[in-house]
Amino acid sequence: MLISALSIQAFASPEGGFETIIRGKDTAYNLNIYGDEPWVWYTVGDLPPIMAAKRAGSGAVVAAGTARTGNGGITYPTLRWRVGEYDVLLDKAFQWMVLGATKVLWYGKYGVGYNVYNDAGRCSWLIDELRAKGYTVDDTGVTPITSDLLEPYDILVIPQLQLGAPGTGGDPALLPDADVQAIKNFVEGGKGLLIMEGSDFAWYNYYKVQNKILSALDMGIYFQDDSVYDDVNNWNNLNYWPVVDVNPTSEIGAAYQAATGKTTVTLYSISSLAVLGCFTPTGENVQVTPVPGVSVAFDNVTTGGTTTVTTSTAGQAPPTGYKIVGISGRPIYYDITTTAAYSGNIIISISYDPTQIPPGSQENDLTLWQLIGKKWKPITTWVDTVNNMIYGSTTTLSIFIIAGPTPPVGGIAFPADKLALLAPWIILAVLIAIAAVTVAVYWRRYRT
Repeated sequence: MLISALSIQAFASPEGGFETIIRGKDTAYNLNIYGDEPWVWYTVGDLPPIMAAKRAGSGAVVAAGTARTGNGGITYPTLRWRVGEYDVLLDKAFQWMVLGATKVLWYGKYGVGYNVYNDAGRCSWLIDELRAKGYTVDDTGVTPITSDLLEPYDILVIPQLQLGAPGTGGDPALLPDADVQAIKNFVEGGKGLLIMEGSDFAWYNYYKVQNKILSALDMGIYFQDDSVYDDVNNWNNLNYWPVVDVNPTSEIGAAYQAATGKTTVTLYSISSLAVLGCFTPTGENVQVTPVPGVSVAFDNVTTGGTTTVTTSTAGQAPPTGYKIVGISGRPIYYDITTTAAYSGNIIISISYDPTQIPPGSQENDLTLWQLIGKKWKPITTWVDTVNNMIYGSTTTLSIFIIAGPTPPVGGIAFPADKLALLAPWIILAVLIAIAAVTVAVYWRRYRT
């Protein structure tokens, strides 16, 4: 699943109750190397979220796509983080979650229990720095995760539970509901949770497992199966080692800036976060934006619910004579659904990239199509060529595409859906041509 995230404001996040702490710079982007496609696709300029924080009950949670950044230590002798940056960032995150926190549990062991690759052995140098800052850091791979196990600690660190087959996003069913409830009770009872995911390089992404915990805490923003790269702002000219921005307006970011004098941090092999779904309230003329670049406006919502956009690069072929306008040369299918009850018309608006329009076509030639049953139906009402948005009107939700006509080689673009209007004239022209040939043959025979 993927979608272009156009026009994202830096660090804006109040709707879900979370606050974005780290974003990629305007040169960062995400890509899918293995496994499921992300449901939000970040292109250059979209500032992909990497870390977010939220209060939950009397405690707090920080979600970060930085699991591999902490590597370096006894069983992993390559340092992946920069001393004086990442260690300081975690310290400030711990203190924001639980002021005065000193006791930390770095949960999990590789090959044991819930299979935590980024365990205390692989991250021992980072843990040493945290201990130097006054923390007591314990580690264990004991299962299950219970309230009794967590009770002595102020902060629980889950550096990616790798449950399930690689390349599948993991199997959340392998993490017992009772464990999730124990973690939820721990956080809401006044403690802190740092939960991490990582890049999908070599299948090392288990976003579904970590998201099971985030969902229980109603985080509002969730891990994706992707990798965040930056070809410009990175360490040692390695695009998978990006330098990202820390939000100086957040408490965590402000404390980090005060301690380091920086508003950037260097991270390694990271994944992004994205909002999934959008609350749709009751009322008239209700407009929601489930993901950046896609808005849904309902005439009337009688029962509130959640409106969701999921996307894919595979689906039913577009109408004959059309090519889908997608992202980076890939077709994009938008599957829009809602649990809200509604009536009347629905206005769909979707942003498009004008550089993806088929050669020979113009922006005004674009059509917004809706899949009704097994047939595509044109629903376009307006193409905003200034803001690169296309609008359409419908009464139901399903799958939508943006497509432009593809002219034949050396020809001009002619929309296939308009061809039917010319059909009677084409038939008449053919009949006239046949009649003309018949008369010509008869006349030649008559004269001879």
